[in-house]
Amino acid sequence: MEENHFRCETCGSPMVRRRVASYDVSGLVGFNHVLVEDFEATVCKRDPSHETMVLDGSLIDFVVAAVAKMIVEHIPSLTQQEVRFLRKFLECTQTKLGEWLGVDRVTVGRWETGETPMPVATAQAIRGRVMAQLSASWPKLMPRAEADRVFKKPEPRPAQFVVQARNLEAAAAC
Repeated sequence: MEENHFRCETCGSPMVRRRVASYDVSGLVGFNHVLVEDFEATVCKRDPSHETMVLDGSLIDFVVAAVAKMIVEHIPSLTQQEVRFLRKFLECTQTKLGEWLGVDRVTVGRWETGETPMPVATAQAIRGRVMAQLSASWPKLMPRAEADRVFKKPEPRPAQFVVQARNLEAAAAC
């Protein structure tokens, strides 16, 4: 275990790289109930259970893309949280997404608050754009054969998304 210049915010101990069994990254990726399993992170040397943890940016990028992929491939309709997550994944403002879809910003806001359901055809258009972006970025994140083994495919609308990062480090070296 290699120490680094980070210090635990809880106890001040040095931090080291260790394998982490699981961690809820919901707050980091902007989507509720996202759990990453079996990955390396920088944690407190004295007490790894302390909340202070440093995650690699490439892991967060991969998890965001994996959640977007799960949403567009496995969930038939889009909830308000999924609409907002996919809009942000596409790096669109409400105005920009509305212009692309031929609606105003207020309509996009209503979809994101759940005030108005998103039409199926509109959801399909968003799915298509997300899949196009994933097609361009996914090979950079991880080779497809490895990526399909890394994360569990959820039920139609899971209680939580689980991304297994166990093989991420090895695949990133390819």
